[in-house]
Amino acid sequence: MTGCSPMRCELALESALLDEARNRHGNELASALASLSLVKAGGVMDNPVLDQAIERLGYNVRIERLILDPGTPDFGRRC
Repeated sequence: MTGCSPMRCELALESALLDEARNRHGNELASALASLSLVKAGGVMDNPVLDQAIERLGYNVRIERLILDPGTPDFGRRC
């Protein structure tokens, strides 16, 4: 028999999705940090690029928190 068991395939898919999420998250952080570096190098303090970079970093902090602690309740568990 070739292929993988349904459980193993599901785990492989979840692993691939987590890898993709980590990759996208890293790319977003790198983009935001690059934007901040450009603004800093230009010596301009009041700039929309800086605001956008700060906003993007804020969103990424939220993503990181959700990845680390999704807070999904277990509705099947009895108190």
